[in-house]
Amino acid sequence: MKTITFQELIELNNMLEENDLQVKIHIRDSCGGQAFWINKLDSTNIPTEVYEVLEKFFNQRNIDISFNNKKTEFWSK
Repeated sequence: MKTITFQELIELNNMLEENDLQVKIHIRDSCGGQAFWINKLDSTNIPTEVYEVLEKFFNQRNIDISFNNKKTEFWSK
């Protein structure tokens, strides 16, 4: 299974910031994979553009991701 490095996570957060998307992605270890959560930096809902950036970023690395029902957390498959 492919994993995201800390450097790649920094790149992802920089991409989100450059697109003026007020979120930060955090990582936590998960048995057999990686789990992430989306930290909103303001009081608004998570913009749909965030999910587009996430899908593109992970697809470029041939990593599939799945979201929880609230779309506030996701994990690599």
